[in-house]
Amino acid sequence: MTPTHLSRLRLNVSATVLAVAAATVFGFLAPVGTTSPMVVHAQTDTIVAEPALAEVDFGTEIRFQVRARSARSTDPITTVQLLYRIDDSPVQNTGVASFQPGEAVNAAYRWRVTGVLLPGTDVHYQFAFETASGSRRTTPEQTITYNDTRFDWRTIGTGNVVAHWTGADPSVGQAVYDEAARTVSRIEGEFGIAPERALHVYGYLRVADYASAVASGGRNLDYATAAGASRVYFLYQQDKLPEALLSLRREVARAVFEQRTSNAFAPPPKWLALGFSRYVAGEDVSSDNQKALTDLAQNDR
Repeated sequence: MTPTHLSRLRLNVSATVLAVAAATVFGFLAPVGTTSPMVVHAQTDTIVAEPALAEVDFGTEIRFQVRARSARSTDPITTVQLLYRIDDSPVQNTGVASFQPGEAVNAAYRWRVTGVLLPGTDVHYQFAFETASGSRRTTPEQTITYNDTRFDWRTIGTGNVVAHWTGADPSVGQAVYDEAARTVSRIEGEFGIAPERALHVYGYLRVADYASAVASGGRNLDYATAAGASRVYFLYQQDKLPEALLSLRREVARAVFEQRTSNAFAPPPKWLALGFSRYVAGEDVSSDNQKALTDLAQNDR
């Protein structure tokens, strides 16, 4: 979103939204994805590579493998690197593959992802080769999704919201989908904004399963947590359903906000994102905080 669009968003946010936002500051601080066979087009005729392979071991690692051959026996392959990036990030990471230099190589790279990746993360990868004479070659980019393969996931929904859940009870998936869809619909109706890409909600039924999937890397364990702008993870607990659904609404709003305020200049202030998500979720503001924040708003502070 451009600065102009961001300004319009701020203008559309009511005083109540800003009050809730400031209150936040004062009061609260599937099966393994497979790669499709593809034709590898050589950049030079000196190195021929097969399509790379990737395999997910959820909670542990992703294993990458590729085979390649130098067209000249006198010019062996001496360098193999894995190039990869996460989701929509333009940042390309590198890893040195294990292999035996020679005319033909079978290279592998094991990426330990414990506490690093969340379910549903897309990993885009390719291999880069170099021979002794300096000839280079990079394979086309491929993608594998880091799915939570411990469960047989069920899915409901299309368009802006897609819900995934564990277990056989269809009412769980319907409840998750309905709450997320209502939240997206409210945002669109009240603020005139909708997700730019589908929002995927992953519902877990057991605390241990949910925690092992999302409560790593310093993340706080709440009933729901958003990861980036397109995924939300949710702990469905029948005995705590009102609190859990409120948390789900908040994180859905946070994800949509991130999608629509992404820009090349600077992210919006965190207090605005938190305030917006709490307002959409329907969280209450104490009368004292409401008065203080109204004073701040009236004084343009």
